[in-house]
Amino acid sequence: MIRSTIVIGLMLSMIPTFLLAGTGPRISFPELEHDFGDVRCGESPSVELTCTNTGDDVLILEQIESSCGCAKAIRGDRKIAPGSSSKIHAQIETIGMPPGRHSKAIAVHSNDPAHPRTSLKLTFNVIRHLVIDPSFLATRLSESGKDAVFTLKATNYSTKQMVLRAVTLDGSHETVLIPKEVEVPPGGKTDFQLCIRAKSGGDQSHAKGTALIETNDPIEKVLPIRYFIQFPKKHNLIPDHIQTGKNRGGPS
Repeated sequence: MIRSTIVIGLMLSMIPTFLLAGTGPRISFPELEHDFGDVRCGESPSVELTCTNTGDDVLILEQIESSCGCAKAIRGDRKIAPGSSSKIHAQIETIGMPPGRHSKAIAVHSNDPAHPRTSLKLTFNVIRHLVIDPSFLATRLSESGKDAVFTLKATNYSTKQMVLRAVTLDGSHETVLIPKEVEVPPGGKTDFQLCIRAKSGGDQSHAKGTALIETNDPIEKVLPIRYFIQFPKKHNLIPDHIQTGKNRGGPS
């Protein structure tokens, strides 16, 4: 009995004093990764991530960062008592995203000494019913005042007919869709043209922006197409002898 008491006493003496004093705040999530699965382009799925304090001191959520602006708010108290929980509301925006797998990250900063930064991962697969190719347009104009005309292809992966209509820009340039209404049959492809009348002013060497093509789809309502148009170089109309102050035909 005396021997066992001595052994237990030696074992206790080897435990660090900070462990005997308590574990402190401890951040815990049921899962560090959430998969939304298939998501239609244009949808905004959301999830509430439960954060629990499994320690014995108050857990403080100091800051939340996201790679995509997907962490919207904390539903609950930033100060979480031992055994209590709060929720982090996360939502992703898929407008303009290309089809395929995507991954976004959320970093939760807290006063947990063991895990001051906890990384959460959001994964999802974007499905598009209507795809326009190419999604980025670039050209160099050969003449000033000339319109930039691009040929595009619309592919319909759905089972209903899609219609492309009006085009708006995020800038002051004029646009025309040729034809004005583009019909894309189910499972089919249709070629069409986008005409952009870019206005060059002053020393502006190029124009860039995003054309927004409206559709009849209730979810993929707008399809963004980025463009870059380079203007032709302006020729110097002032004779060299006037610029330099020299009169080539006068006396030396």
